[in-house]
Amino acid sequence: MAKREGESSTARRQAGDAVSIDTALAALETLLGVRIVLLDRGGFFHSREGRALIGRRWQSHRKNTVCALGFSNERCIGHCRHEINARGEELRAPFVHTCWRGLQEVVVPLVHDDQHVGSLFAGAWRRPGTDAPLCRQSLPRAAVEAYRALPEFDAARAEVLGRALALVAQGLMAQLEHRMAWDVAPGSRKAEVRRFLRRNAAKPVRLEEVAELLHLSPPRASHVVKELFGKSFRDLVRDERVNRAKCLLQTTDVPVGEVARLVGVDDPYHFNRVFKACVGMPPGKYRHATGKQGVW
Repeated sequence: MAKREGESSTARRQAGDAVSIDTALAALETLLGVRIVLLDRGGFFHSREGRALIGRRWQSHRKNTVCALGFSNERCIGHCRHEINARGEELRAPFVHTCWRGLQEVVVPLVHDDQHVGSLFAGAWRRPGTDAPLCRQSLPRAAVEAYRALPEFDAARAEVLGRALALVAQGLMAQLEHRMAWDVAPGSRKAEVRRFLRRNAAKPVRLEEVAELLHLSPPRASHVVKELFGKSFRDLVRDERVNRAKCLLQTTDVPVGEVARLVGVDDPYHFNRVFKACVGMPPGKYRHATGKQGVW
């Protein structure tokens, strides 16, 4: 009974955390007078149970009218989720980008423990000196009219906005770090293993790396991990990847095969089998069951 009550308390606290982050982002939109979008690069922002810590409304550019009316699954996802995140990883500082339709936004890379984990977008504006979008012929008339109604990009304001949002990003990452905490003592072996998983779960990982981190032999490291977590290192990696996948499936419309790649699994068939074994249903059914389709 005590365990169930503790789990219930944790769930309530995490739900409250999600509400407070969403409320803060909504207040930021109102204060700045711009739309805010936060793209989680690989399911990083999740709770211990795989619950998304950032609401789905913040992870879609379709909240911008032009994006909603002129959405292209391949071009929009390819640009904002992949190209812009790659640029953010390289720059690690605020910058301005222009999308394939001519929309301009301020982008602030989100960095946790020296790892680029997502991007914060603010905007959007039309290009200076013109009210015509790029690729006009491929856009519906309503999208063209919505583009014309946007305010013109102001470089001076964008620079100020970028500096302000950089501070917001730091505070946001600090709050998310607190919400993602697993109640382990800083500097402990358990904390070191958790940190290793956060940084490397989306890559090929080996027990030998953890053994080196803990200054132990691989057999001894395997025993210590099992003693600390009640499961093998292999299962720890699997669970972290599944939780990241759950987060992406809850909040995005990224194809299942791409979700698998983002969390570190190259074989989508293997990913489907593992996900179903852990969650009780395949990824597509889980996405449908959580009611989070139609956003990216």
